[in-house]
Amino acid sequence: MDIDPNAEDDTYALFKHAVLSQPDSGTERTGPPPKHKCFRGMGYAGRFITAEEMRGCNTAQCLLNKAHHSAAAEEPDDQDFEREGSFYLSGLCGHVCSRDGGGEEFVPARHGVADAFVDSWVWQNVRYSETAVPFHPACFDIFSRLSRTRFGYINVEALGNWIFDSNHDDVDHVSSDPNVRSSSRQWWDHLDGCEYLGANPLIIPRLAPILQAAIGKDDSFNPQNGAFDIPSNEGAEDVFSSLPLELRLQTLSCLGSSDIANLRLASRTFRQLPILLWRDLLLKEMPYLWEVWSDDLPFIWATVQFEDVVEHEKVEMEIRTWRTRTQDIIKAELPETLDAWQQHVDEILLRRATSLWEKKRADTLEKMVTRLPALNTNWYKVYTGITRNWEELKGLQNRRRVWKDIGVIVEKLDEYTLPA
Repeated sequence: MDIDPNAEDDTYALFKHAVLSQPDSGTERTGPPPKHKCFRGMGYAGRFITAEEMRGCNTAQCLLNKAHHSAAAEEPDDQDFEREGSFYLSGLCGHVCSRDGGGEEFVPARHGVADAFVDSWVWQNVRYSETAVPFHPACFDIFSRLSRTRFGYINVEALGNWIFDSNHDDVDHVSSDPNVRSSSRQWWDHLDGCEYLGANPLIIPRLAPILQAAIGKDDSFNPQNGAFDIPSNEGAEDVFSSLPLELRLQTLSCLGSSDIANLRLASRTFRQLPILLWRDLLLKEMPYLWEVWSDDLPFIWATVQFEDVVEHEKVEMEIRTWRTRTQDIIKAELPETLDAWQQHVDEILLRRATSLWEKKRADTLEKMVTRLPALNTNWYKVYTGITRNWEELKGLQNRRRVWKDIGVIVEKLDEYTLPA
């Protein structure tokens, strides 16, 4: 499709971010059509989801089998499963093509692999062990969290064995969400109402303000305090008022949020409830909201953008080229100064040891709330802030879906896990 970047409207800019803006009924542009011919299904409508919410939706990373892709040299950022197991991770690629297209390139070329045969299916006896299986880095982050919860470590060995040994249908149809199956074609069909499927489940712009607003800054704050600003009901007795506080709280722990709401209406004894109760509700009803219970920072490759990694590699290549050329000149013209020059350059380069994408990661983490302090968080505000704004939290909707789907996969890994 030919796209004219000089078209009068802004659809071109939106299209570049895989977001297609459709006009509201009755507001269609009059006169000649724009030179580009975008059509429904090629992207999600910009009025329903933003490019910021869809950050990284085209970025992929791959799981590679050492049986074919030699990984003799360790990378400085290798994780334990890469150093000790049979599988390792590729660099990032900006887009995964249809299997009959190909052409994916990884940046950086981790373990020397710059490209590979990428496919979500591992075809038995056809390029079997050399298949690079793609995934979103954010989804790998969720897998890591679920794996640590179940096994105590990131069980990539079992995951790789499941992927490479299972049949196609078992691996390919991992989602129970009907919208995933409706959207899955040779090319993704961007159906109206399914925008959450393209939202980043890890970096959720509209979630951070809700979590930040719930963190108490008052020294007098206590999560044992009542959640509601209501007058005391001392003296208003009912059948529950004779129960000890511990037994009342134990009763509440067996109920869901709707039952608790009904109980508050039925009994004055339960009109005022401690803020900490809503932390229990979050753990029970939203286990995927790991900010409540986990200290783990996000997976590093899920917090950097492909474009930043490409820019970093470009700068590094320019530096290496400059150094080689300059070194050759000095060696030929001023050989007696070569050692001093090399030492001086090494000192300068050491000062910029933090790479561009590591700085970008730090910027991303600064905008996120990765952990809610148990004793300084108004859990009632967290719960109600999320439930009241659920329709706007498309990334969290997608996180719930991915958490459920990957949870099923992690359970299957028991039979692929060797006993300790």
